[in-house]
Order: sequence, then structure tokens, then C-alpha cells
Amino acid sequence: MYENLTALIPALQRENFGDRETISEEDSYGRGKFGEAARRLKGELSHFVEEHPELDLTRYGEILQENGLWRGNAEHADVERLDGKVVMALLVAAWRVDRVFEGTFVSFYESGCILKWLERLKELDEA
Repeated sequence: MYENLTALIPALQRENFGDRETISEEDSYGRGKFGEAARRLKGELSHFVEEHPELDLTRYGEILQENGLWRGNAEHADVERLDGKVVMALLVAAWRVDRVFEGTFVSFYESGCILKWLERLKELDEA
């Protein structure tokens, strides 16, 4: 179910995700200075949300609140106990919040959360 997202793990581990210092600058195509794998991840997240309306991920904030994972404690989530919907809500929140608070997506990557969440999705697919 999450294969298109988890397939990006090796590229995300190899490539530069982005730079918080220059994230608001745009390249000649009008894109923030995210690495290629990060841009692909953002596109796959958007596609996943559209393709899976049954998960209601546009309500990511409510999903996280219902699971006690909002307002600064998402980084400390015991991801091994979370189902795919909640892990996806974490990823969507990191991506969407970045629109208002530039650098959020990069911060979650730098803290190891993005890869940890993607690894959890991979485990769920393999189970």
C-alpha cells in the first residue's frame, strides 16, 4: 500500500533532503531548495492522500490529536505501536505544516523522523 513512498528510502538516505537556511529561496523553476528525493516524497504524499480518501488524511491534525500526537510530541511518538493511518498523518502533517512554517519538513528529516516513519510503513507493508 505504501510502496511508492517507501521506495524513496534509499534516495532519501543518499541525497541532500534540503537546507533550512535556503528553503525559502527558489530555484529557476520556482521550487524551494529541497533535494530531488524530498520533492518526490512530497509529490508521493500528495498522490497518496488523493488516492486514499478512505483514510481521510486531510484531517491529519485531528487524527494526530486523537492519538495524542500533536503540539510538539510527534518526534517522540512510539512509531512501532502506530498503524499506517497515524504514521501517514504524521508525514502529511510534517509536509503540510511546512507550508506555513518553512523548514519544518527539513527539521523532521534531520531529526530522523521522516525515515523512521517511512521504515514503519515498510514494516506494515511487509507484515
